[in-house]
Amino acid sequence: MANKIKIIGLRNVFLAGAYELRSGIPTGASPKSTGPDMVRAMSTELFLDFIGIRMDSKKAEGLEFSINLVPRTMARSLPSS
Repeated sequence: MANKIKIIGLRNVFLAGAYELRSGIPTGASPKSTGPDMVRAMSTELFLDFIGIRMDSKKAEGLEFSINLVPRTMARSLPSS
């Protein structure tokens, strides 16, 4: 069935799923999704969702912090320091 799928992305998903069903979920290092390039590429909305998912609420309990969010359009017009 996988050989009839023309879109490479869908074919890879299908083959990965078939592999996991036969062999179980592979162990090993998971891909790093917190690198600066990944975060820099996110929209503000996606970044806030990302923080909400990744943050451990039990570890963050009692901590106070602030974040200054500057939209990219505004950041481009700010003078460099």
